[in-house]
Amino acid sequence: MMLALFAVVLGLPASQGVEVLSPDEPDFSCWHRIDPAGLILCQLHGSKDIYNYRPQRCEVTCGDPDQPLKLDQSICPSVGEPCSESIREGLSKWKEDMIKTKERLMEAWCRCPQGN
Repeated sequence: MMLALFAVVLGLPASQGVEVLSPDEPDFSCWHRIDPAGLILCQLHGSKDIYNYRPQRCEVTCGDPDQPLKLDQSICPSVGEPCSESIREGLSKWKEDMIKTKERLMEAWCRCPQGN
């Protein structure tokens, strides 16, 4: 009887759509909304692509050439910590900053003389 009750208690959060985080697993729910910031960061550091975001290490993994790049700790949840509003806001600001940086650089690097 106690085993059945224990199983119901463990299953209840999942059945209500609540994610239970393992202390060893990061919460990835914030990270899906930050593209293209990671790619821009990788490109600014000489890579052509991005392989993944690694919130548990607070870094992105870039490719061609392969390299890990550290992110500011303020935008990474601690291991097992859910994605808080402050983390979401930090990631959104980082995304906006990366897009603005790319736009400024494109404007500076792509100026073409008007009329030959």
